[in-house]
Amino acid sequence: ELLQALLGPDRPDLPDLRLLEEDALSEELLAEILKSEFPKDVVDHTMRCNQEAQKALMHLDIDPGDHAFLGDILDPQNDGFITVLELVDGLKRLRGETRRS
Repeated sequence: ELLQALLGPDRPDLPDLRLLEEDALSEELLAEILKSEFPKDVVDHTMRCNQEAQKALMHLDIDPGDHAFLGDILDPQNDGFITVLELVDGLKRLRGETRRS
């Protein structure tokens, strides 16, 4: 849902990922999705304004306090863009209760 919220408006050529069966995901489609990157401000806006994206973050157990800062958190190069792989990797690290040492 989160990836679809980010891809949807700018990539009308891609199918709705929420409706796509796993076996229908071709190598070409996967490569096209993996090439996608999102401007940091688009990520921030989507997380603030898109209810589907907010629900997806809650289902992923991402701390609501992090939602407003995801653009910064997920942009490790600080280049203003977030790739699909940065998105997935960053969200995996943010899941669950925050533990401080």
